[in-house]
Parts: sequence; structure tokens; C-alpha cells
Amino acid sequence: MGLRSDSVAGVRFLVAVDEGRGIKPAARSVGVHSWTGYRWLREAFLVLRCNGLDAEAAQAELGCFTAKAAVWEEEFLAGLGDGRHHLRLRVEVEDIFWAHYEQGGSLSGSRAVAGVGQATAYRWLRSRFNALRGPECLGRRQPGSCGSRVTGPISGSWSCVSTVAT
Repeated sequence: MGLRSDSVAGVRFLVAVDEGRGIKPAARSVGVHSWTGYRWLREAFLVLRCNGLDAEAAQAELGCFTAKAAVWEEEFLAGLGDGRHHLRLRVEVEDIFWAHYEQGGSLSGSRAVAGVGQATAYRWLRSRFNALRGPECLGRRQPGSCGSRVTGPISGSWSCVSTVAT
């Protein structure tokens, strides 16, 4: 994924915009596309809104008044400005997927119930697998050195079975 608004380039971009430079010149000055600049503005706008500023005050703080702020304001009021990536699905959709999957549903069935694509379902499964697997199994190791494999969801949680002969 790309840089965030709190990265060095993002901060330099936001300062340039606050100083009165346009979106495109400010984006070019830090080496990103103007679309990335708008994404950074959106992130900063939502942070300011979460900190209690109203929409006009947030735009004034950023030094940029754009028509896109109306869309960002709608996202904020709808509860979509929760810090997740702008293309990520809502938490409720992911909860629907996991509820069905943990009740013994297949990956295909669970993704269909939640209304997400196969790639998204596999990404969620991989992410949960890595999170529950534990730090001892992450990183570069020899094949088979971890000594466990996932056997599947058992009553809502993962179980690991040792595969290393002792």
C-alpha cells in the first residue's frame, strides 16, 4: 500500500498545501501523484473531524477548500472515517463473513453470504491465520521448522497440531 498522510512525504505535502500551493504542484514537489495528495488530504480531514473540528474548520486548518470535502464529510457522518483504508470494506461485512465461517461454513459460502470476492476472503483468512499463528512462526525459517499446521476452525478458534516428530 502507498504512503500515509503521516509519512515524511505526506507531512511535506500537507505543509505545502497549507502554505498555499495547489494540489498538483504540492504533490509533484514530494514525488507523488495528485490522487495520492487527495487521499492524504482525506486522511488528514477525517483526523481533524475526529478531533472535534467541524468541516469548515478542518478545511481551514488544512489550507485547502475542495468540493471533495462534502463527500468526506458524508463518509465521516456515516461512520466510515474509522481510520481504515478508503477501499476497505466496513467492519460489519467482515463480521458477517467470520460469523458464517466460524459456524462451519466453507470459505466460498462465507464470502458469498458476506458479498465479498474470493481474493478478499483469502486475504482475511491469511491475515487471521498469521495473527493467530504466533510470532514464533513468522519470519524466514527453514521449511517445517515451525512445527505446526492449522487444522481449521474449532468452536470459533484455531487449533494447532504439532507436526514435528520428537
